Amino acid sequence: MKPARLNKKEDAIFMFRGKYGHIIVPFLIILLIILMLVLFAVIIDIATAHNNTMVMVESGQYYNHLKDVI
Repeated sequence: MKPARLNKKEDAIFMFRGKYGHIIVPFLIILLIILMLVLFAVIIDIATAHNNTMVMVESGQYYNHLKDVI
């Protein structure tokens, strides 16, 4: 009879994670931060796009469209 082998052969995924984990985890964190910033910018853009009652002109002054109301 052969003795039982107690050590388990590691899967390729665990070996890959152990070998490259210090590179993949910071990359994923940076990617997550970038995606959150893009999402924040899209939300701000959508929120400000529907406020078209005031328009900035070239001189930097606001034009309120008051003639359109009267």
